Amino acid sequence: MLDTDGQSRALLEAAGSVDQNNTYVFEVSAQATIESVAKSLSYWSTGNGDDTMVSLWNPADEAQDFLFTLDFAGGDGHYSVPVHLEGRESRDFNISEIIHKGTPDAAGNVIPASIHEGRAEIMGSQGENQHILIAMDSGVYNVQKATCGNTYCKTCQGAEDSWVYEDSFSLTPYRTSQFTFTIQYKSGTTYDYTSTASWSSSNNSVASISGGSASPAGVGSVSFDAFASDVPDYSDDCYSANPDAVCPAVTGQSAGGSGNVGDQTPVITGIDPSDWDAGTTTAVTISGEYFGTNAPTLGFSPGSGISYSLASYNDTQIVASITVASGTPNEDVDVTVTSNGYNGSGFQSGGGSQSRTSAPSNVSVHAPLNSPEITVIAWVNGTEITLPTGENSNLQGDLNSSASCALDVVAWVIGKAKDIITSADRAYASAFLLQHSGNSAPPNSINPVAQLNAGNYRMINDFGNGKGFYKLGTTPNPCAGGIIPSFSAPGQPSQYMGYTNVSPSGETYQIAEGRLGSVGQAVNQTVNGLSTPWIWSAIEFSSSGTPTYSNVAEFPTYSIYANGILVYTYQPTTAATTDFIGRSSSYQLTPSQIQ
Repeated sequence: MLDTDGQSRALLEAAGSVDQNNTYVFEVSAQATIESVAKSLSYWSTGNGDDTMVSLWNPADEAQDFLFTLDFAGGDGHYSVPVHLEGRESRDFNISEIIHKGTPDAAGNVIPASIHEGRAEIMGSQGENQHILIAMDSGVYNVQKATCGNTYCKTCQGAEDSWVYEDSFSLTPYRTSQFTFTIQYKSGTTYDYTSTASWSSSNNSVASISGGSASPAGVGSVSFDAFASDVPDYSDDCYSANPDAVCPAVTGQSAGGSGNVGDQTPVITGIDPSDWDAGTTTAVTISGEYFGTNAPTLGFSPGSGISYSLASYNDTQIVASITVASGTPNEDVDVTVTSNGYNGSGFQSGGGSQSRTSAPSNVSVHAPLNSPEITVIAWVNGTEITLPTGENSNLQGDLNSSASCALDVVAWVIGKAKDIITSADRAYASAFLLQHSGNSAPPNSINPVAQLNAGNYRMINDFGNGKGFYKLGTTPNPCAGGIIPSFSAPGQPSQYMGYTNVSPSGETYQIAEGRLGSVGQAVNQTVNGLSTPWIWSAIEFSSSGTPTYSNVAEFPTYSIYANGILVYTYQPTTAATTDFIGRSSSYQLTPSQIQ
C-alpha cells in the first residue's frame, strides 16, 4: 500500500499479475482505497471455460468481518460467504470452488450447479450500510482459451433515496410526536437513521425536534429536516477503471417534512356504559384523544333531561357523572366532546381546519333500573278445567286408565285418531290432557331465580330492575305414570323468545313466547286437526319505570310478581280455554303488535 500527500495524478502507477514463475500475466489497475460502505462486482462467470477469481485485502490495522454475497438468477437468488480478515490480511478464492462445494450458507441457501453467472457484493457483517475498509479486485481466467483478464466493473453501494415518513403532519401543542428518518440503498433495503441523524426545525418557537422527537411549543406552521452526514450516495461509475475514483464519491442524505401545529378535533372512541337509565345518575367513562387539558364540554342531542358533572379529565379520558331525569323518553342520544384547549389557553386550530367539537357517538336512554323486577309465571291450573260431556265410553275408559291412556296418546302421536270419533270426543280429549298435565300453583312470594331452577311452570319471563331471564318448562305426563316416550321434553320457543326492544310509544319490553314440543304438537294435530297455538307474556315499562304486564295469551294461568311478591293472577275462563284450543299457530304475539 502506498500513501502520499501529493496532488492527484502526481504519481504514475502501474501494476500487474505474475504467475508462480514470476512471469507477467496481465495488467492490474491500481486503485485508491478509503473507508466506504458495500462494494459491488457487476458480473462474475464460471461458464464456457471461465472462472472468476476474487481478491480481498484488509488495509486496516485491525481485524474486520465481512459478508461476500453472490447474487444470481434462479434458486434462492443469493448466497453469502462470511469472511474474517485480520489486519493487513488478504484472501483469494475462485467462485467456481464455492459453487462446487455445495455447502449451505447460514440461511440454508445453496447455488445450483446450473448457475454460471451473476453479480457479487462485499459488505460489512452488519449490513451493506456498515462502514468498512476493504480493497476488492477480480480477474477472469479461461482454461479453454488460456487467457486472463480484468474487465468487470466494480461500483460503490450507497443511498438512492431518503424520506421522513411524517412528511405532512398535524401536531398538537404540548404533546410530543415521533418522526422517522429512513434511507433506502440501491438494493432496495431501507435503514432507520432516526437516532443518528441531525435534526433541525424551521421555527423552534413553534416546535423543536431532537432524535426525531418533536416537541410542539406554540401554534403555526413548521418544517423539520433530518441529515445523515456519513451516508454515501450510490454511484454507478466503475471506480475500478478510474485510478482517481474512490468509494464514496459523495456523502450525506437529507429529507424533511412540513406541517401544522394546532389543537386537533376531539375523537371519541368509546363510552362506557352506553346504556343510561331515566331517573338515575351514572358514572360514565368517555375514551378517545385530543380532549385537551382544560375542562372539556359535553354535549347531548336530544339533551332534554340530561345533565352532567366532570369527575376527572385529561387528553384521552373523561369521567363524568351523567344524570338522566325521570320521565326522559326511551331514545338514542348523540354525545359530543368539545375541547377547550390546553394548559389554560383556549382552542387553537393553528390555521388548520380542525374543529373544537368531536363527531357524535351514540348512547341509549331507556327504562330505569329502579323499575320493579317483574316475573310472569305461566302455568296450567288443572283444577279450573271442567271436563265436557258427550264423549264415547271407550275414550273415557281408556283415558282414565294409565296404561290405556298411554296407548291412546302414543297412537295420537303417530297420527292415528284412536277413540276419536266426534267433536265431543275431541273436546273431551283436549280438556282431559290439559286437566291432567297441570302444574301446582306457585306461592304468593318467590325468589325469581329459585323459581326458575325449580321448573314448576309452562313458561317464565323475568324483566326489570337490571335483571331478567326467560325459559320454557316441560309438560307433565297426563297419563298418571303410563309410559309416553319424550312427552315431558321441553317445549318449542318461538322466534321472539326473549326479544327485547322499545315500542313506538316508548315502552321498553321483553317477550317470552313458546308452545308444546314435538310430541304435544303431534297429539294436537291428530285430536284437533290443527297446529298448536303459542302462549306468551310481554313485560313492558314506560319511560318513568311503570310496568305493564297484562299482555298475555288467553291461556294458561299467569301469576304476576313484582320484586317477588304476587300482585295479580290472570285466570283463563272456560270460554277462553276452549277458544285457545281451537286456534292454530297463527295465534302469536309479534313485536309489531306492541305499541
